[in-house]
Amino acid sequence: MFDFLSLKKTLANFAGELGGLRSQIEILQRQREDIVNAPATREDVKAMVEKWAAGKSAEYVKQLQFNMQEFVTKPEHLLNAQTIENRMTLFGKSRQLGGLGMFPGPELDDRAICCLMGPALITSLHAAIDAMENWPKGSIPMSGRAKKISDLDNKIDELSQKESVLVNAAKDAGVRVG
Repeated sequence: MFDFLSLKKTLANFAGELGGLRSQIEILQRQREDIVNAPATREDVKAMVEKWAAGKSAEYVKQLQFNMQEFVTKPEHLLNAQTIENRMTLFGKSRQLGGLGMFPGPELDDRAICCLMGPALITSLHAAIDAMENWPKGSIPMSGRAKKISDLDNKIDELSQKESVLVNAAKDAGVRVG
């Protein structure tokens, strides 16, 4: 006689194992989403501000050096008031207003301010960040996110492969799995 009880137990074990794998995958996917969507820390925002200001400052220095090169290669311009005015502007002049240098115009303000007032600007921006109320809970440092996400992706892939093996084995045995 055929042992239906054994078949029932086997199918129940299979369903339990497959359901457990799918549940673990879902939990790990939620954890991954939580990490991806977690708010930044104050320190990360401060670091971004510092990097931004340093980049703008470096751009300004390069442009200022370009403009001052004129005085190195053409020393007679050291005595030309109009050339000095056009080349030594802090915020730049558009070419339409007689600017001869590399400075594009008033949009240069952020670069000049970052270069000329960098430490004071960063201190002010840090204070503004510290004063921000209602900082979201659950912030996660950016430095560890990529590794955590990679680790979760590896676990999800591993479990997904196990799930695929189970589903394929069931199909091979003629059992349809949803």
